[in-house]
Amino acid sequence: MTIYRFSHALFLFVVAVLLVTQGKVGKTAQPKSETRTQYALVIGVSQYEPRELRSLRYSDSDASTFAKSLRETQYNVKLLSTSEESEKKKDLPTVENIRTQLKDLVRKVKSNDDVILYFTGHAVQFRGDKLGPYLCPVDGSIADKKSLIALSEVADSLQISKARNMLLVLDIARTDPTANFARSASFLADIKSVTKPTTPRAGSFAVFVACRSGQNAFESEKLKAGVFTYFLTQGWNGKADIDGDHCITISELTLFVGKSVKKYTQQEFEPLLQIPEVSGVFDPSWCLRKLPTLEKK
Repeated sequence: MTIYRFSHALFLFVVAVLLVTQGKVGKTAQPKSETRTQYALVIGVSQYEPRELRSLRYSDSDASTFAKSLRETQYNVKLLSTSEESEKKKDLPTVENIRTQLKDLVRKVKSNDDVILYFTGHAVQFRGDKLGPYLCPVDGSIADKKSLIALSEVADSLQISKARNMLLVLDIARTDPTANFARSASFLADIKSVTKPTTPRAGSFAVFVACRSGQNAFESEKLKAGVFTYFLTQGWNGKADIDGDHCITISELTLFVGKSVKKYTQQEFEPLLQIPEVSGVFDPSWCLRKLPTLEKK
């Protein structure tokens, strides 16, 4: 199980998103008179057509576990996955369902709301393509780009929404599919690691990716999970409350996950290393969730 990583393509994509952000960027003051609703679209793809992409071990369970934690903290969550629990066709992470859910999210989000979009599975980048990288749905085909979801398309969808804060979380890798314990897309001759993406629309935006350019996003037999999502969920459930104020901010969560993933992979996968990256223009004090006093660590 390996994953494909995009080198600097994803970094350039994020820069392109953020350089044009206006109006909604920076401090995200919350209007006192407006109700805040928190939404999440969680997508996990483990099962792929063998002739297209290799299947993954823990993407489904990672998505389900993170979705459960989000629901327990009052997020309105829509889960699309290939797990046995997703018996209904509308709950499968097909290209049609993902696009439908993105449109529904844009439609219902209001100006004081927060949005988290989480994806775990395969991703690919094509040489000379300015719309990628592409996320791979369960019915995606490398030979048909229309069956894939361009990351620029996701960003466009999020940024035309009225959301106050937006966080895109990607448990995908950015290297060749050579590691035995990492998520990966199949390597094709026309895949290139660097490309210049199109510039999406403006909006407050943060992107949290499982690893740096050239690294693997490891899956752990010991944890029975992807390393990144395991510590993401641990942090979300309370361990990222670094200052003990019962509020987990985006800066606390990304710091906790980054340090934990680096330490774990140093111990378990030496000499290989995995270091998550966060990019964006956002208020570092954005409180992703509040912890009840008794739930603190």
